[in-house]
Amino acid sequence: MALRKEELNKNETYVIVCKSGNRSKAACGVLETLGYKVEDMVGGMNYWNGVLDK
Repeated sequence: MALRKEELNKNETYVIVCKSGNRSKAACGVLETLGYKVEDMVGGMNYWNGVLDK
């Protein structure tokens, strides 16, 4: 993730998602430290009630 940070725009806000929310929380901490605007999807995909595209 941090290796490809130059692909992200610091003027955009990103929602970071994983299955349970633990890894995305850690990723948000790293990205915030690097100056990116991020939001963690608390609970991850385990709590997602929406439709998924396959």
